[in-house]
Amino acid sequence: MLKFENLRPDSGSLPVYIAFGGAGTLTGTNLSDNSALQKGVAYELGKLSAGISITQFDGGRIYVSLGTQLRSPSEANGFRANHADPSKEDFTTRWDQVELSFQTGSSGSGQGLANLTASEFFGIPLQLKSSWATYYPANLSWRTGSDKVLSVLTRMSGYSVLTPQNPSGTVVTGLNGVTVDGVNGSVVRVLGPSGAKFSGAAGDVNAWPAPDVYLGYLRSGSTKRRGYPVYSSLAGNNGVLPGGERQTYTLKAWISNKNDALVGAAIYPGDLMIDGTMNNGGVDLPLSMYVRAADITSAAFYGADAKYTIVQGSDINGVAKRAVTDYLAAMNLGLLGSLVDNPALPGTAIGDSPSWTWFGNRPDGTNVPPLSISNSFSYAQPNNPGHYDQYASYLAGVGDAYSFPYCDRVQFPSSALGDGSNVTLSILPDTDLTEVDPPSDLTIVDAASYVRGVYLAPGSVAILSGDLAVSAATYAPGMGTPLPTAMRGLSLRFANGQYAPIFTGTPSFAVFQVPWELSGYLRDTVVVRGYNEESAEFTVRLSDYSPSIFATGDAVYGQGHIYTTDGQLVDPAHPAHTGSDIIIHCTGLGPVREQPPTGVPASEKLVHNTLTTPTVTIGGVNAVLTYAGLSPGTVGLYEIRARAPAGGKRGDAVPVSIRIGGAVSNLVTMAVCDSGCAGR
Repeated sequence: MLKFENLRPDSGSLPVYIAFGGAGTLTGTNLSDNSALQKGVAYELGKLSAGISITQFDGGRIYVSLGTQLRSPSEANGFRANHADPSKEDFTTRWDQVELSFQTGSSGSGQGLANLTASEFFGIPLQLKSSWATYYPANLSWRTGSDKVLSVLTRMSGYSVLTPQNPSGTVVTGLNGVTVDGVNGSVVRVLGPSGAKFSGAAGDVNAWPAPDVYLGYLRSGSTKRRGYPVYSSLAGNNGVLPGGERQTYTLKAWISNKNDALVGAAIYPGDLMIDGTMNNGGVDLPLSMYVRAADITSAAFYGADAKYTIVQGSDINGVAKRAVTDYLAAMNLGLLGSLVDNPALPGTAIGDSPSWTWFGNRPDGTNVPPLSISNSFSYAQPNNPGHYDQYASYLAGVGDAYSFPYCDRVQFPSSALGDGSNVTLSILPDTDLTEVDPPSDLTIVDAASYVRGVYLAPGSVAILSGDLAVSAATYAPGMGTPLPTAMRGLSLRFANGQYAPIFTGTPSFAVFQVPWELSGYLRDTVVVRGYNEESAEFTVRLSDYSPSIFATGDAVYGQGHIYTTDGQLVDPAHPAHTGSDIIIHCTGLGPVREQPPTGVPASEKLVHNTLTTPTVTIGGVNAVLTYAGLSPGTVGLYEIRARAPAGGKRGDAVPVSIRIGGAVSNLVTMAVCDSGCAGR
């Protein structure tokens, strides 16, 4: 049974409509009046108050629209709603969709999958909850408010508004949308890169960034031979053929950097060449193909779909298309040319590994897990933000939406359905649900400023104070080892399922790390558990950036934990002279390169720079920075290496602050004197 709930605060005044679409068969019942469900009919949400039952829905779509019924789905178009054509109905209507397939097998039992979708656009935040937890995940949800998602996507797409007068845009305005800075009118959706299908002259204008920087690197950025292409190994299985044989492929792929030839076909600089063998259960057979540089367009990149030409071999079972898609999907994920160690093949860089270690399709057919989504994007390309799909990277962090092409390669966020499963589809507010204050005896602050109510940054260190039902003080075994997530029965569980690693647990306070997995969240809820006690669920406010400088003693806004390079506290007795190097100890500086797992210390060998460079102001003057990132060997602690600037204030209590990602830290002080003084 599928039920619907409207959690929007305007549910009493703004009607919600549900429609069913997709090209397949729908067999289902409206349990409110026992009538058969019909595709192309818009049901006001109240008419489905008792829920619906579904026995068959092949390739189905459940459309949710705000304020207005959808009118574009019809038998002629496969009952698909219009989201991208400004000349047709429903274009300015705010709507979203759930993809659902459910069939009854030969055994008589039904099973299927449902997913949220963001491959073509983001429109309305939805949540899907299933009682059938045989497969993970049971729940899928957007975890960030619409205003933030649409604002970020709008900025990515260059503020290009889609109207009949501007058909090359991506930002659609209409009724019942949200306000986004820089856009006149309320935004109802932002077209995804693969969903924005442009034609004619407008096709020359794509508001989404092209992968030119990455293609340039793949063309001549080899670290083994300067100026040569980056070679990638595409190898794996492509399923079982009708005769029962397993099809495999072993291919080399690269972007040509010169005029060349492939089995007699002319190749030009920028063309993608794929050459090697396939096997249909017998002997190896040659397989060669190319993709012209002109066909590696933005749409082909984002959609992992490009026109290709086979010059040797055949596309039996779609093996050639699989190879091309593997390559383009890996581009989106940032796996091609990645120099980061492959967790699935330790000792070998991701970019040097065969593609089956990325996607889990081992040639012999044995089941191996694909790389995690957390091993993609900025993880695989820590120093090259232009070497992966920024759109997919952002959406992967803020919701469980099925999107291209990473979901069907390294992540498959679909909820499994079965006979008797109870599913709830919730329409979420545009802003997160009302915050719930913590119990009166519990307080959470960041570990540096101790200020209540501040935003916590994923990866940072925080303090929980109160009656924690812990019998004695306990400490983690050491900063060189992963931190435990439970200590003498104490644990902190976030709503996304993550447990916070704990440094210290005492009857009155606990020091913990905010899990990295909360990146992109505006807020989340947490439950604190002691031996036999569990707190009510309460809200913590989150921000990717919430800088905070550690201070000595109780003087939170006084002397900062700022040191010379040889470890001397920079205080009135040991002032830093202008031009000397100092180290500022802080937390909350946000995402880093080579991000360690939650609870695991920063590497002593790798460099964990912040993805965003902070600004440090000392005595009213911006300082020159030589490093900003995680402090080696620690969990959640950052350090900034800076140079005391000339031209700023001098004295025993010179103010110091940090700005990063639009957030400003607490104010601390340090002692500064002129170069050559008695200090450092």
